[in-house]
Amino acid sequence: MRKFLISDIFTVIFSLLVLPAIYADTGSDSSFLILNSNFLPPKSYVGDVVELRMVIKTLNGKKPAAPARYKSSDSLQIKNIRVVGHSANQFTLHIYFVSYQTGTQLLPVIESGDIRLDNIQIYTSSLLNELTNARFRGVKGQVILPGTNIKIAAVILLILLLPFVIIFLIIKVKSWIKILKRERKRKRPYRVIILGLKKLNERLDQIKVKEFFIEASADIKKYMEERLGMPFLSLTTEEIKKQLIKEMDDTSLVSELVDILHRSDLVKFGGKRMKRSDMEIYLKRITVLIKGIETLLENADNVEL
Repeated sequence: MRKFLISDIFTVIFSLLVLPAIYADTGSDSSFLILNSNFLPPKSYVGDVVELRMVIKTLNGKKPAAPARYKSSDSLQIKNIRVVGHSANQFTLHIYFVSYQTGTQLLPVIESGDIRLDNIQIYTSSLLNELTNARFRGVKGQVILPGTNIKIAAVILLILLLPFVIIFLIIKVKSWIKILKRERKRKRPYRVIILGLKKLNERLDQIKVKEFFIEASADIKKYMEERLGMPFLSLTTEEIKKQLIKEMDDTSLVSELVDILHRSDLVKFGGKRMKRSDMEIYLKRITVLIKGIETLLENADNVEL
């Protein structure tokens, strides 16, 4: 298990102290409220494309709109801004950006139709800080000392056998790499999500309903992203549905997955109320769904091999 580094602690502190400020900071403009916001992925590095997803409730009939131009700087570039409407006064603003500087910085002022967003802080992690625990192992000592007949004979024998050893190792390494790739592709994402669902089940009595659906949908998207190699974390539920129809033959599994993600979206962004007893029902549905998808994809992998 990877050590919990200082940058991870800073990321947690940033999430707890800075992100709540995004919800409340609408500047001098009281014509809208920020109901919810989150970063996808939650932790990013220099050069990563990050999505800031903000659920906005407008007042006085004002509406947001995707700007024609995006303001950028040398250390931060806005790639795209999308506006998705849910009702007459509630919208989701998707801001895609790339940071070229570590640490905390502000997004440029965003003019989205009748709405002005400013003072939005982001944090970019540093790989260098995470590698501070790396140690120099030193220089290995001399393997063969000159002046010994036995060692000279061993070197000659090694040179004669070296081509055969290299051929043998190449064959073995290729076989190991093939096995490792196959096992990693098949088992790792599945083990990760099953473990995550077990931990989520242990916290059902403590976690809030909305937090449950946020974590559950994120785990599903991350599993599908690692399993199929597509950016599901940055896609909407409708975009995920279109991709899965192309990749998976079992329409029932696709329909079940889309239904769960859609209901999660309603809880997260649409304000739909769910009972605590519904969490256990959906957790069982998700577990059965993931097992079905894993079996389908594993069979497809075996056919390809």
